[in-house]
Amino acid sequence: MIDDLRRRFEEEVEKVGITTIAAALAVSRGTIYNWIGKANVPLDKLMALKANGVDVLYILTGQRTMDALSRDEQELLERFRAASLEGRLAALGALRGVTSMPSPKVQVGTNHGQVVEGGLVQTGPVTFGGKSGR
Repeated sequence: MIDDLRRRFEEEVEKVGITTIAAALAVSRGTIYNWIGKANVPLDKLMALKANGVDVLYILTGQRTMDALSRDEQELLERFRAASLEGRLAALGALRGVTSMPSPKVQVGTNHGQVVEGGLVQTGPVTFGGKSGR
């Protein structure tokens, strides 16, 4: 757990910039490196980090806050959540087409109950007891 805190703190420091953070907190870069090494940031400094663009919730829990997202990321998430299922699938399809992350495997047909690595998008009919689920 301490290693996770150290890693996330270091990640946030790199995102904002150690020089920027050191100046904002009126501490030396060495002090910040010391905090990274020990995962021991004084509470008042932790709160000041938040005011300087550091996602403190992410450091402590590993979960990002909405205010840590860029405006584009916030809009994308808001629009995705407001979209219909078809709109969400289309958006995911478009993003899968332009990113290098692996896409889920697609299963076509009626051979169900298989274990597939990664995500799964079912495109065939679903049947239970020989009756179509459609």
